[in-house]
Amino acid sequence: MAEGVIVSLKISKNPRDSIAEIKDDATGKLYYYTPKQLEILKFKEGVKVTFKPAGAENGKLMAYNVELKTAREGGASRLNSQAQNMQAQNPQTPKGGFYSQNKGNAPARGQANTQSSSYSGKGGSGKGNAAAEGSYLLPEDTKLIVEKPDFYAENTALKMQKYIKPVIELNGKRKFKHKEDRSFSKAERDLLGVLLKSQQDILKNYGASHALSTTGTLGSRMVVGLGGGSVFETSIVLHHTYGFAYIPGSVIKGCLRGFIIRDIFGGSEAKACGDPAFCKIFGSMENRGKVVFLDAFPVSLSKLELDIMNPHYANYYMGSSFPTDDMSPIPVAFYTVPEGTQFVFRFFSKDFEIKNLIINKETESGAKAYALSGLFNQTLCEMGLGAKTAIGYGWFGRVSENKSERTGS
Repeated sequence: MAEGVIVSLKISKNPRDSIAEIKDDATGKLYYYTPKQLEILKFKEGVKVTFKPAGAENGKLMAYNVELKTAREGGASRLNSQAQNMQAQNPQTPKGGFYSQNKGNAPARGQANTQSSSYSGKGGSGKGNAAAEGSYLLPEDTKLIVEKPDFYAENTALKMQKYIKPVIELNGKRKFKHKEDRSFSKAERDLLGVLLKSQQDILKNYGASHALSTTGTLGSRMVVGLGGGSVFETSIVLHHTYGFAYIPGSVIKGCLRGFIIRDIFGGSEAKACGDPAFCKIFGSMENRGKVVFLDAFPVSLSKLELDIMNPHYANYYMGSSFPTDDMSPIPVAFYTVPEGTQFVFRFFSKDFEIKNLIINKETESGAKAYALSGLFNQTLCEMGLGAKTAIGYGWFGRVSENKSERTGS
């Protein structure tokens, strides 16, 4: 192995096209390195590296097995001394030490590279010497996460979005796949009880006539946010703070609004926006709505169940060929909230009595009055919530009003 310094670096979007120009300290010759599967961003101009000189290619000397050069003897103690001095000068500096990525590829998210990483903490070093290049002062709690072989997150949303491990396919490509049902942690179940209680207290503050509370039981599986952003091909809405599945208030409001426009006003949004009661609930271009729709949380947490959609004619759907019998189906997995899950729906208004709010539907025999609570129950049972409702997802089988929450008893 030879030693040198990176004198220039060309970084491309495709790592295969990135080129590092390395000058050999001993001979002064320039070598070129084209990485294959390397995180090129950890190399910078002026950084010391060790490399294996190779033959010429296209008239240029090539280098292989390029690694960041490690610190000399005593580097760990020097970095450790710096950490102690920083802590002494500023008590608010987090206790910890220097974590160094010496060589090789960066570790998987939430994991430490045990062969090439070293950590120099307060009071002594970890394994080996810390590196002069790429060393960072970390708090103790962050150190524990980095060095833990298999980081476990109790937040399901965090696990699925940040700590999921890719599957290496036969062609060498990395792909993120759903593999099994996912259960929720005890911490998430405990937090759910706190959230349900806080929502119940909100409704009690507004009294029986200004608030509505309904419990709906899923008669089929449900998935909200199927097309949302995700490392997977499909997604599902999970609470960004608490991790479990829920139904955002905006989804509830939108579905109820769509159902009323369709069934009460014959699909005419212009006609609906001319109705005073409708505008009171949902607002208009001139005024905002007076009803607050809270997020709907499940009564209890069980798990997310794995389901699949199985398109047989992928090339036909993409417009590249005709549908033929020799096309292979491509199963696409996605997570769902299981059938039988109960959700609590709560909404209120501080400006008027929701209980007495009536929306009139014009019929041939005259106007027919509908209460808001009845329309909402119909929305859940006849229209459903979330994605794929046209083929049976997101429909509720039973809906009942929670009268005790409104009266405060």
